[in-house]
Amino acid sequence: MFAEHERLLGRPISALLEATRTTAPELLDASRVCSHLLTDVARGEGHVLVTLNRVAGDCAMYSNTGPLAHDGAGTRDRLLRSEASFRQALSSRYVIYQAPATTISHHGPFCSMFMGIDNRQLLPPFFPLYSNEDGVFGHCFELCAATAYTGHIPLSLIHDPDGDRSYSPDRWTTIRVSDAVLACVALCCVENGAADLIPRQRRLARRLMALASMPARDFVAELRNGLWQRTAVILARHARLLAAYGAKPEFWASELQIEDWRLRSAVQREDYIVPLELARTCNPVEALCVLQRLVFQFGELLLWWPDIVSRAKSLRACGGRTVLPS
Repeated sequence: MFAEHERLLGRPISALLEATRTTAPELLDASRVCSHLLTDVARGEGHVLVTLNRVAGDCAMYSNTGPLAHDGAGTRDRLLRSEASFRQALSSRYVIYQAPATTISHHGPFCSMFMGIDNRQLLPPFFPLYSNEDGVFGHCFELCAATAYTGHIPLSLIHDPDGDRSYSPDRWTTIRVSDAVLACVALCCVENGAADLIPRQRRLARRLMALASMPARDFVAELRNGLWQRTAVILARHARLLAAYGAKPEFWASELQIEDWRLRSAVQREDYIVPLELARTCNPVEALCVLQRLVFQFGELLLWWPDIVSRAKSLRACGGRTVLPS
């Protein structure tokens, strides 16, 4: 298992493609390669900085929206073989979830249950609080590390925790802190400009800090706008799926349409923007103040992360001792 991660981590995309072409060309499938990856290969850029293998057993996912909106042919065929198999898939978190072959991509879905990181390169920090912190990391990684890629390894490890776990019934009616943070990150576009991670990450950091420095009323308005944009993306994807498959089979289409109705209803509520983790301990006004502060502090963490990592390396080089200037 470790050898499979090591085989990809830190390697240039061009070298991995060439090795596959010369040793096992029948395994090379470039039918879904994007122009971005081709450009990086032509320039000699692009490295695998994160590797993921997947899970057999409890998937640890918050909601069942992934299976419901999955458009992969094999998975969809198995999911919709009968209404009974469909209902079982939506209620049980037990899956075999892995890439069918070694795959290189820009992004996830990102789940850090079993992962490798090339710490020879600087990568964004994880959001340090609450659930789905790996989802926030994956999105920041995608935005900031423009020439970095994820390697997906076709192996699974067993995840079989004690107790009976189930998907959350609140997947559309509430948001989590991570959903709010991701909505804020999406508002702070950093796609253009330098490809180097540090300037891109610091640009994202400053925009997050500026967003979270607004008067509370303006921050709330921006957050609501970001969550509306997120909703529009979800609904548009569902609409494309319904159109592509002619709203068939009916039991699947009906479930997807019910989910759309729940989401449309939820986003119109005044309190929809209050994350459920904060709503448990604060009133709505206090919860949004805490959230605004968390977004600002995450911006600060992103801004200072390169210096924190650099200082940690210096301390390690001198045996962990703080060296004071003479």
